[in-house]
Parts: sequence; C-alpha cells; structure tokens
Amino acid sequence: MKRRLVCGTCTYRQQSLERALEGIAKSGFRAVELAAICGYCEQIYPERMSAGDMDRLAKLVESFGLIITSIAGHVDMAWPLMGKRSDVPQ
Repeated sequence: MKRRLVCGTCTYRQQSLERALEGIAKSGFRAVELAAICGYCEQIYPERMSAGDMDRLAKLVESFGLIITSIAGHVDMAWPLMGKRSDVPQ
C-alpha cells in the first residue's frame, strides 16, 4: 500500500484558500485536506456548493499540483452542553 502524507488547509486558517494551497504545495505535499470547520476555519462551504463550484474547486486544487483526500468538518460535541455541566471545560 502506498502511503501519503497530507497537510490540512487549517494550517493556514487565517489565510485564503489559495494561499493555503500555495503554501502546502511549496512545502512538498501532494495531498490536501480542505477545512470546513464552522467558526474556526471556513475555507470551503460544502453545503453551499453547486456542481460547478465543486468543479472549480477541483481545478483550483489541481492547479497547485495537489489532490483532495478529505474534508475537515469537525464538530464540537460538547457545544450544546457548555455552561450546563460543571465537568465540561469552559
């Protein structure tokens, strides 16, 4: 099995998606995880994307010599409980 190292765009969370892809490619990575982390690193919005948007995204990523391996869409499982339980960190 071929192994591949992947870098996530959330590494560049305060930068544009294009800047993130550029930096990741220049660092020698060939695979990328795109960030769609609500409230933290929202570089793409999969739920709002049309088929055309997805095609444009794929072409943008490919223009940097990268392939998409995954989308980071993390969820804070404790969020609904915040402030309601004393054992949940504030």
